Amino acid sequence: MSASSLAQTTLSKNDEQQLKKAREFLDAGQGAAALKQLEPLEMKLAGEPAFDDVYGRAALATNQPSIALFALERCLEVDPNRVSCQLSMSKAYIALNDPDNARSYLHSLRAHPDTAVQQTVSEYADMIGGMATQDSDTRLSSYLQFGIGFDTNINAVTSQENMLIPGLGPGMMRLRPENKRKESGFASARYSLRYSTPLGEGWRFLTQMDLSGTGNFETSDFNTLVGDLSVGVSKQIDSHRFVVKLLAQNYRLRGDSYRNTVGMLGQYTYSLSNNSEIGAWAQYTRLNYSSTTQNPNNGLRNAHRYVGGLTWWQGVLNDRGLVYANVYGGAQETVNQGPLAKHYSFDLVGARLGIRYLAMPQLQLNASFGIEDRHYRGQNPLFLKSRQETFYDVSLGATWSINRKLSIRPQYNYNKSSSNMPLYQYDRHVFSINLRYELF
Repeated sequence: MSASSLAQTTLSKNDEQQLKKAREFLDAGQGAAALKQLEPLEMKLAGEPAFDDVYGRAALATNQPSIALFALERCLEVDPNRVSCQLSMSKAYIALNDPDNARSYLHSLRAHPDTAVQQTVSEYADMIGGMATQDSDTRLSSYLQFGIGFDTNINAVTSQENMLIPGLGPGMMRLRPENKRKESGFASARYSLRYSTPLGEGWRFLTQMDLSGTGNFETSDFNTLVGDLSVGVSKQIDSHRFVVKLLAQNYRLRGDSYRNTVGMLGQYTYSLSNNSEIGAWAQYTRLNYSSTTQNPNNGLRNAHRYVGGLTWWQGVLNDRGLVYANVYGGAQETVNQGPLAKHYSFDLVGARLGIRYLAMPQLQLNASFGIEDRHYRGQNPLFLKSRQETFYDVSLGATWSINRKLSIRPQYNYNKSSSNMPLYQYDRHVFSINLRYELF
């Protein structure tokens, strides 16, 4: 007995009648009516091949290929040999102007004994052969995310209360209350908007805007609001892709502007195959810090930052998993080269390794590990020597898709700073759970 047959035994007579009605709408060319018929059943029947099959076809009939892919992937996860889902997957990728993936779902069907299937395969193959080599669709996506969590070190400082600071005199010094480690529960919110559109001859216009904020329950002194904007273009030439973006960010702390950055990012990627890619990137950033009552000399940290790196990613486990790596290096140079500012300049090298895995059609797991080493220049005025630090971070998370728009995302992050100066040594644990809603 096939996997689809086993799955279908769980369908009630009423469910089967609803699916039959949706198929009748599709046969009559009424895709919107079919989708309306199916949507109330999604939370109950998602993962049933019979439902996902007709739901994917209904989404395709209403020109929603991305939504169709989500349902059809669930279908093939349970019943990988279901012909109708394979054909619909190819059609969805054709709609998304992805000829390689569209073609991959036709290979095993070319020798199918059913002449109707062979005819459909031939039609889709002709469509793929006539597809443009450049992206031809406009893409718009947006989401809202809300979360709550707990942070063991909201101000990212040492847990020590007393230490020897040579620059302030002999004897042990006691840290002021505002410089001591604080823990707190928090709430967060994020809005993201991404848009791209073809410009012709393999060119695309790209833009993205993100706005995120975090409010701590114990104190508002470390509440943040961050706005990011990027605008750029990409160029696709066969397996080569080039991207150039202008970047800007405003970082607000306690409601006041703390730091503004502007910069430029250049990226190059080369597709080794359908599931493997290598690349290189370089980024320049100008950092401008705002002096405040709490930080009157913050402007001394204004700097130019130069970073470049190499990337690699590889699909694994029949493309249910993705492994990626990034190595990079660079420098940050303060604008002011005087002795009071120079100790903020540093050289850096780092690396990151991560993995994503689709454990179930509705569940994706992810993990990453990063390390960055910094060697500062000049003499630190507090400790009368050059500062050296190594940063470690570990991230573990999951995405549970309730339906195509709503997902729950638990997350754990661990950060550690190892320094030759006790003032800059700390560790931090952040636990959160987030609810994301895809607007479109």
